[in-house]
Amino acid sequence: IILNNSRGINEFISEYSKKLNIPCYMISHGTLTENENKYSNIYNNIIAEEVTSKYATNCVQSKIALNYFRKNYKKEEYKITGNLIFSNTKPKSKKYFMYAVTTRDFMNMQFYGIELFNEFYDNLRDLNDLAKELKIIIYVKPHPQIQNQTKNLKKEFSHLYFSNKSIDALLENCIATISFSSTVIEDSLNSSVPVILYDRSKRYNHCENFNLKINSNLALMYAKNLSDLKQKIKSCYNLKSSFSDFIYKKKESLDFLY
Repeated sequence: IILNNSRGINEFISEYSKKLNIPCYMISHGTLTENENKYSNIYNNIIAEEVTSKYATNCVQSKIALNYFRKNYKKEEYKITGNLIFSNTKPKSKKYFMYAVTTRDFMNMQFYGIELFNEFYDNLRDLNDLAKELKIIIYVKPHPQIQNQTKNLKKEFSHLYFSNKSIDALLENCIATISFSSTVIEDSLNSSVPVILYDRSKRYNHCENFNLKINSNLALMYAKNLSDLKQKIKSCYNLKSSFSDFIYKKKESLDFLY
């Protein structure tokens, strides 16, 4: 049995598979990480309720996620598989930056690791100013929950491009991805696209336990204000990034099932 989340009936299936001794694997397009900040860990534990299961073998697709599973799960409850379902595109050219974050409505909001809409709006204002000042192209990939607002956002931020193309298609020509906490972080790293974590509220660093590697490895960068973001964007044009600190390079396969 292969599941992609543990919501609703999926949790029942995973629990019953254990009773019947049927191998069950959880392969989720969700991103988890382990941090020193206790609030960050509370947030990740909440996310884990949807994307992991104590009754299944959880597939660890990145080294970022491995930190979380090592601390919160027994060895027999997870297996390092490398990337299975995250994007894995081959960059064709470097034409633009992409901004993509998780946004949710009020009923589904996590008030720590996900930015509120007003924070998302303020980020768009920052990026709009940077696109004009630096004469760069920035594509915004709206989260599905706000795609109905794309037309209004286009009117408000005339120096940004908005696209509903797939993440895979956008990553093909992407210089770097700007995000906060989203699966696009691992989509990008697996596609050899650097990531800038933009945390203007200085609240949540999705890869806090990788700080030393972030400081020395330009595959993943952290910006805590607009000036810092501007500097990181400028540095992206001549990067020689090593992605092996964060992802597994082996070819994706399902060989682990046999």
